[in-house]
Amino acid sequence: MARTGAWWRAILLGLGIVLAAALSARADLSGHGGPVRSLAVSPEGDAALTGGFDFSVMVWDLKNSRELRRMAGHDAAVGAVAFLGSDRLLSAGDDGSLALWDRATGRLIARKPAHQAKIAALAVSADGASVASAGWDRQVRLWRASDLSPIAELTAPDNVNALTFIAGGLLAGGGYDGALRLWDVQSGGEVAVLSGHEAGVNAVLSLSDGRLVSGSSDQTVRLWDSATRAESAVLLGAEAAVLSLAAARNADWIAAGDAEGFLTVWDGSGKLLRRWRAHGGPAWALALAGSGRLLSAGADGLVRSWPIDPEGPSGSDVASDAPPLAALATSSDPGERLFAKCASCHTLTPEGGNKAGPTLYGLFGRRAGTVAGYPYSPALRNSAIVWTEQTVDRLFALGPHIVTPGSKMPLQRMADPSERAALIAYLRRQTKP
Repeated sequence: MARTGAWWRAILLGLGIVLAAALSARADLSGHGGPVRSLAVSPEGDAALTGGFDFSVMVWDLKNSRELRRMAGHDAAVGAVAFLGSDRLLSAGDDGSLALWDRATGRLIARKPAHQAKIAALAVSADGASVASAGWDRQVRLWRASDLSPIAELTAPDNVNALTFIAGGLLAGGGYDGALRLWDVQSGGEVAVLSGHEAGVNAVLSLSDGRLVSGSSDQTVRLWDSATRAESAVLLGAEAAVLSLAAARNADWIAAGDAEGFLTVWDGSGKLLRRWRAHGGPAWALALAGSGRLLSAGADGLVRSWPIDPEGPSGSDVASDAPPLAALATSSDPGERLFAKCASCHTLTPEGGNKAGPTLYGLFGRRAGTVAGYPYSPALRNSAIVWTEQTVDRLFALGPHIVTPGSKMPLQRMADPSERAALIAYLRRQTKP
């Protein structure tokens, strides 16, 4: 009997260790109504800033894993965020605008048009005096952090996806053409082009030892000597497009997030250490937390925290469950399968939730732009459209750019009348009060 009791205690202890390890990796920050596209950690390491597909910017208390505040001010997804010192926040949207926020209150200080297309990246200079933004208008712009007044404009041959300031007064950027470009911040001139990637560059990072890191859709991470501007190593092991990067402050390890939701970690020399699934969809952003943990932001709407041991971040396949949208996409109901494309922006419940679009509950017979609490664009707020089977059919037949021009609705069309009928029938059943 004594041996039996000891045996059970050993089993329970083992289960406790496994559970504790899983829980330590799943200190999730949940609150965005869709994919989390961008992530930054405060200089003090006590707070995180996130931007989402739901158009919102959120501040989080990392010590207690809780939401501090949510801000709304963009007319599209928020693709990049940054802390400006200890008192201000910066966000950049797919609407091409920059927004400056008061960190303590969440008040919008200023918002200005900055690019003619989506803004894909932000970078803050080491002294905090300058900010760089990269857009899909093939422009990189420099701004004074104090008031977002313009300093300089740099031109690239293709869309720019990622930026980082590096030593020597240089700014590095990577884009669609697969090259890394170095610009002189003072003169605005291009000083070097680093070639090696075979597809677009999605992330760049400057290491404390002077090296430059780049991650690409070619599934590689590459290390570059900033002084000689030569490639020093190619890191293999990622099995999908690399979207995000982070590294230890002493450059002892490098982590990458990819389009399949996996995180891959290498040591400082490029040796592959470990790889695990972190998100149910692309791992859009990574950041090092002051608590000695790695944060990852994903398409599943979560920010996850991973422990860092002497060899770098570690985790397990705790996020391998299919994301909620997968069940919709594989449904036997054709209307439900089609709604999977809409579910990233809309719910069907009375409370609606926090998503990029308003709830569709009670849709039919409702005038457009009238769901309480949702920040509609003027185009829909002032619209005379009443949603009926006919107007919804027209919306998807012609597209929002024709039926609701000037609204936030993304361009989606369904050319097949039978598909539109199936979706409308599903919405009719699911949104009825």
